[in-house]
This record gives sequence, structure tokens and C-alpha cells, in this order.
Amino acid sequence: MAVVTSLLLVLVLPALAGAQPSLPASAAAASCQPTPVRDSLTVVGPMVGSRPAWLVGSDQTYGLANPVKTLWVVAQSSQRVEITGRLLNGSDVAQFRRGTGPITSNLVVEDLARESVIPGGATADVLRDYAFIPSHVFYPTPGCWEFTVAIGDEKHRIIRRIGTGTQANSPMPSVDTYRLDGAKARGPKPGAQ
Repeated sequence: MAVVTSLLLVLVLPALAGAQPSLPASAAAASCQPTPVRDSLTVVGPMVGSRPAWLVGSDQTYGLANPVKTLWVVAQSSQRVEITGRLLNGSDVAQFRRGTGPITSNLVVEDLARESVIPGGATADVLRDYAFIPSHVFYPTPGCWEFTVAIGDEKHRIIRRIGTGTQANSPMPSVDTYRLDGAKARGPKPGAQ
């Protein structure tokens, strides 16, 4: 009974005070529910997330020396996009790199249309509706990771289990991406940051 009362206090009192409730680390780890994998866009393969933001990337690799090639798929918007990631059952944060740029604690896209790459086989309709942002994500440790994708003032969550020997999310398929001028992409388009 004392455990139930303590858990209620942890969850209910912060909510009454206007704070976001959080589970104890052991409860968060046990309750890791990865966001479902979807096959919504055949040009990029299985995606983790739901409208308006998804990611495509392996869930088997972690460690600061082993960045995971990750493609972010975002519904086209004129709003600024910022992506952050954190370990749900710990204090680690994900780090990001675009192209040969610096490693940062967040991934910022000021102009989705300008900074998007083109997946091979993407139709004009797909390109009108979605932006494709390549990056590398550095996961310092395995575990349950939460990404927050802020599009303007709206925030969307993607949860994935990384490097724990499970097949919670599908590995990233090999995807060729192309710039608007038809050249094979090796990072953001010229002029993009």
C-alpha cells in the first residue's frame, strides 16, 4: 500500500502543481513502449513515429564512437524544427550531426524545404508533402530514448529502444538521396546549414 501511495504522490502532486509528472527511473525503464513502426512512405522504408514527424534509423547501434545514420521525415511546414533526444531511464542526452558539421545537443532545421534531400524514387507529391533531413545520432548508452520534435510551438514525441538486443524498431534500409539538382546527396544541399 505504501508503494502505491508513493507512486500516486510522484504522479499526482506534480500534475496538481502544474509540473509534468515523471515516473521513477525503474518504472520508466519497465514501461518503455516504443513508437510503432510504419511503412507509410515506400521511398524510405519503415519509419518510427506518426504524423507529422518520423525517423528512419537502426536501433541496434549505440556509443559515441558509433553514430547512427538517421533520416528525419517531417511533414512540410514553414515552421522552425528542433529535435532533441534523452534517455528516459537516465540522464544521458542524444547528440546530433548533420553532414560534416559539429556535433550538437539538438538538431535545428530553419527551412525544411531548403534543407531537405530527395529520396530516390520520391514523387513530386511526396516532395510537396514531406521534408527529408539526414543526420547522425549519437546514443551514449542503450535504453529507452525519447525524441522531442518541436515544429514551431507544437511538440511531438518518438520513443525507441536502442541497443538492448531487441527488435523494437526496424533497421534503416539503404536509401540513396538526391539533391534538387539531381546530384547524389552527401549532406545538406549547398547553402543549407
